[in-house]
Amino acid sequence: MPSGAGGMVTAMARNVLQQKIKAWAQRHEVEYTEKTVRYTHRLCFDDDRYYTLFIMSWDDWEIFAPRVIRERNKE
Repeated sequence: MPSGAGGMVTAMARNVLQQKIKAWAQRHEVEYTEKTVRYTHRLCFDDDRYYTLFIMSWDDWEIFAPRVIRERNKE
């Protein structure tokens, strides 16, 4: 998420990202959870195989370039 501008810019970027993720999840019939903490958007899947599917099928790399975090945060 953009961290320098804050406020409206961040909210708009988050909204675009969430809509793209929602469309991807519906297309692949995947359930997920997400949250944004301190300008970092977290996308979590219950089934680990969906992480591979996401990386292989995500088309919007300029909007969201995921990085894998090994430690799970269930909060």
